[in-house]
Amino acid sequence: MEYRVMKVAELQPFLIRDIRANVVSKLTERIGEGYNPARPLTVVEHNGNYIVADGNHRLKVLLELGIEEVPCLIRTGDLYRFAVECNADEDTYAPMDLFDWLDVIGRLRGEGLTQAEIGERIGWTREQVKHYIAVLNTIGTEVLNLARGHQEGRVPENGTTVPTTTFTEGWFRNSGFYDLQPEYQLRLMTWFVDDQKCKPALKMVQKQAEYLKGIQEQVALVEKELAAGLDKTELLAAVNRGEYTTRRLQEVINRLNEGAKNKALFGVDALEELRKLPDNSVDVVITDPPYGIDFVPTRKTQNPSFQDEPEIVFEYLEEVFAELKRVCKANAHIYVFSGYTNAFVFREMLAKYFWVQENWLTWVKNNHTMCDFKKEYASKYEVIWFCKMPHGDERHLNNPCSPDVLEYAIPQNKYHDCQKPIELLQYLIENSSGKGEVILDPFAGSGSTLIAAAKCGRYYIGFELEKSYEPPFKRFLGDVVP
Repeated sequence: MEYRVMKVAELQPFLIRDIRANVVSKLTERIGEGYNPARPLTVVEHNGNYIVADGNHRLKVLLELGIEEVPCLIRTGDLYRFAVECNADEDTYAPMDLFDWLDVIGRLRGEGLTQAEIGERIGWTREQVKHYIAVLNTIGTEVLNLARGHQEGRVPENGTTVPTTTFTEGWFRNSGFYDLQPEYQLRLMTWFVDDQKCKPALKMVQKQAEYLKGIQEQVALVEKELAAGLDKTELLAAVNRGEYTTRRLQEVINRLNEGAKNKALFGVDALEELRKLPDNSVDVVITDPPYGIDFVPTRKTQNPSFQDEPEIVFEYLEEVFAELKRVCKANAHIYVFSGYTNAFVFREMLAKYFWVQENWLTWVKNNHTMCDFKKEYASKYEVIWFCKMPHGDERHLNNPCSPDVLEYAIPQNKYHDCQKPIELLQYLIENSSGKGEVILDPFAGSGSTLIAAAKCGRYYIGFELEKSYEPPFKRFLGDVVP
């Protein structure tokens, strides 16, 4: 070992670790006031070159400040070993972190060294090297780069608000990252640094990793089991949004593979057709049955009339609701429109077969129900009862918060006197179902529920007594489904 003052221009850097901007900033202030001769650079002579094994941050500052000479300790031997030993010194300005070690081990592996040989060069056991190589082999480059940008000690200390933490080999090994493919590793790391600001404890990271692993497995299920030729795009997007339990997803895949077809029958009796449907086959019911109020249109129209006497309607609906309970899946949701006049009669009937929410959903329209406006307040709403099958709570509403007041304008140029807005029906469908599930409307009328279901990418089943509604339904459906 030789002590010598050398010209800075003769020295070559050996970047065993990344240069830290915050360390360079601090050293620039100190060295600018005069270089401390008690801290010579450690230089290894190799093939006539003088390579800095310890002091590369200082070398960068010396070059930037234009300082021409610096005291050095000249050594001979293994460059990596000296660099590791010097950078492990407790007085080092920037201790080596996970990413420095990954760079060093990756570089040595690239030179063809075995794990044992790498360990010998840097003073580690083969087992230690093995763990770091597992990080390199398993964690995606984009993920490591994102983590590197949030590593404690690497972010400049100039008022930045970039969240930081100390990533280690053990953190990656124990957090669940190894069970994820690169796409889901990146989602997990993005969640950690962007959404959670690097604050979650390891258990929270493990929980999020387990959630993403479940989605990853669902994607694999779709890729493996969905029949060739079927479009997977929307289904995979819904899976990645977390819309399905695995059981529900398997049901959707099975239905798609079975070639389930939409069904819209006009000129048929709802009760007779319901009795033909298999048990446990419907995910969501949305229907607007006769209200039992001797309905007469408020304005004269050419649209067909229908039987609406209370005694006949209520007896008929009792049988319909019983059939709906049979055909609905155990976790199904049911929406039933009702006039306010007999709203609680409807609720009492529905409660015999389903759980019914205490307060109804209120559809606010942009017109009024006809009445004597000089004597009465005019109604601008209709009632929707929200019901569930016994396990309906397992089917969560997809919106984070669902208000019980829904404002949608009635359709223009409607061809059914009680025609509901497709936008309202789409909202209910999308809130209670996922892609490829089955929507049923036993009183289809104009077919608006079926059209809304098609627009949402759901299968539909609908029955309607009046045959004359079929042509306009098919015409409007053609605009939705080619």
